[in-house]
Amino acid sequence: MSKTASQPAPSPELQAQQAAFKKYAPAAAALPAEQVKVRGNVPLALENATTGVNAVLAERTTLRTSWPKARIDALDEVVPMGQAATFASAQADLAGAPTGVVHDLITECFESRDKLLSALDTCVKFGVLPADKVAKLREGRGPLQAAQGLVKIVVYWKENEALLANKTPATAEDLARADVLGNQLVTALKPSAAPQREDPEAKAAADTANRYWTLFVNGHYEVLKAAFELWGREFEKHVPALLSRVVKKKPKQGGTPGQTKAELKAQIKAQLKAQLKAEAEVRAEAEAEARAEAEAEAQAQAAAQTQPQTPAPAAPTTTTTPPGTTKP
Repeated sequence: MSKTASQPAPSPELQAQQAAFKKYAPAAAALPAEQVKVRGNVPLALENATTGVNAVLAERTTLRTSWPKARIDALDEVVPMGQAATFASAQADLAGAPTGVVHDLITECFESRDKLLSALDTCVKFGVLPADKVAKLREGRGPLQAAQGLVKIVVYWKENEALLANKTPATAEDLARADVLGNQLVTALKPSAAPQREDPEAKAAADTANRYWTLFVNGHYEVLKAAFELWGREFEKHVPALLSRVVKKKPKQGGTPGQTKAELKAQIKAQLKAQLKAEAEVRAEAEAEARAEAEAEAQAQAAAQTQPQTPAPAAPTTTTTPPGTTKP
């Protein structure tokens, strides 16, 4: 009897994260320590960055009139950088965690989630389930959100057990394992579950995650500048700030149902503050570049005007002494 069981391949999403993590490893390691930023909510940032990159690159032809091709092509790297940051952040969250198999559980979580969603998609195609409900179950990118999503899938499955009976290849054992796995990971991956002790491995993983985050943020800054080039002061309507929580549909009465006026005001103020900060950074960068260009031009002209001219050498003079005379 073989002791090793064949392991299923990681999900496409996890494969993409791992490939990006490997691709940008040299660039992340090369960042000077003083430039490394502390990471934020990576899954949220990746979702916002994807929205922004798609909006900007939809105007690629327009952008070519003012930007070089290489600079535009670099925008294609932003989402993969975010995927790499997502993977690195997950590794940092898991470093030193109480269970030593959490990494394997995350891989299993993505696989279980993809398998159950594929079964639900088949039911949608045959009209058994509503498409919008199943699509909602796909939301979320990071390991914690995937674990939470797996729990929601199991709950939804049980709520529609009568409809799904004998219509998918998923077994009761698959659902039971998904239920245990999802809840186990949600507990393990919550910030409160992170180890409080100073661990060299955890510290190194956190530094690595911060480096990938910094690459991602720096790349997204180019997206903001491209958006400002395309839409000027209206750029924030097309490209959300990395950590903003965009409200996709405005409630008719303003705000979320049950939200007080003070809460609504605070929400609007926070959104405006994030937008104005991003706009100010883009404008400051553009102004600084323009000033540097003007100053360099002025100094070059001044240097050219004040440079001393080298006089041409004088022609040698020849004095002829008449015969029989002596030079004084």
